[in-house]
Amino acid sequence: MFINKKKKIGHPANYAGCPYMKFEKHQRMEEIKYKNKVLKKKIEMHNLKRYELHSRTEQYNPDIVLISESKLTNKHYPLSQTYKIVRTDRPNSKQGRGTAIMITSSMKHQVKSYPTSLNNELFEFTIIQLLPETLSDKKIFVISGYATNSNRKIFINELDDLLQRLDLSNPKHFFILAGDLNARRIEWGDSNDNQRGKYLRRWETETINKYRASIYTTDVPSFTPAQTFLDVCITNLSLTGLSAGNKITTVDYDSDHRALLFTVILPSKMQTENDIRIPRRNLRAIKWKKFEKNLNAEFTQDLPDDRNLSVQELDDSIINLTSALVTSMNKTAPTIKQEEGILKYLNTKIKKLQENKTKAIKLLHSTQNSSSLN
Repeated sequence: MFINKKKKIGHPANYAGCPYMKFEKHQRMEEIKYKNKVLKKKIEMHNLKRYELHSRTEQYNPDIVLISESKLTNKHYPLSQTYKIVRTDRPNSKQGRGTAIMITSSMKHQVKSYPTSLNNELFEFTIIQLLPETLSDKKIFVISGYATNSNRKIFINELDDLLQRLDLSNPKHFFILAGDLNARRIEWGDSNDNQRGKYLRRWETETINKYRASIYTTDVPSFTPAQTFLDVCITNLSLTGLSAGNKITTVDYDSDHRALLFTVILPSKMQTENDIRIPRRNLRAIKWKKFEKNLNAEFTQDLPDDRNLSVQELDDSIINLTSALVTSMNKTAPTIKQEEGILKYLNTKIKKLQENKTKAIKLLHSTQNSSSLN
């Protein structure tokens, strides 16, 4: 007996009632919703970070902002009305990384494309050179740096290569380098050293004096998740506004790193009218109870009373006490406004007259000296 089974004829591929097409459409719509949700979250995070950066610059009004690990790609176009943004993106990187510098539009500067970090393995940087109106024989470089976490010694080679190419051993060349170098050292406050911290300690002992520079760390851990001191500043210029122990103060920021705040004193002959001036304070108007309260909060060092202190302990305690006194005075003593003295009459014309007077006196003295020799 032969039995023939009738084959069931299927529907066309574009049949609207096909269950699979409905399922596939639902899956596609869910995928679009998920992508839109992720994109919306990224936009919200981007806007939040942009607002945070804007609010911080509004609050502290810095002349220069150094951004370490900027995470910008060629798809990002950050704009600012008050700052010019100079950036060095890591090539072919989806996650970004890279470094950047924001500098007020009023400050004259030049972007340095050489030396470049594009061929470096670990150390990335962005460089600008400040251009003062006078004393062109002196140079000041501002460097935003970031070093990928690694135990390889090549980081020190790349750091030293940068400083050598900028000829920073020249006594007329100055620099500020700051950023996340991913170095840990016990003397900075970390629980232990990492390999890069050991390399940097040896470099500091053997090489840093050639550049007349110092390393400044933060008063509290700058990398909050691990409570480590990863962000540092290396410079051969003087810093002000430091906390006890010559540490850089930090503030909260919408990041896993805290923002570093410090003021750099430029070489005296390069100071301009726009540079930061130390305010004069009316010490007679100090509210001493408020001063005492601030001083007790600032100076918390406990000195042993059962033994003699070492020389180092005495030096440290004097430095800490002096810093606490100055900080308390700045918080409680009101500033003397320029209008209260003769400074309000010191305009550009008078300054020019003072300059001409100085030149005339020098010329008079040189003429008198040459006449006496004859």
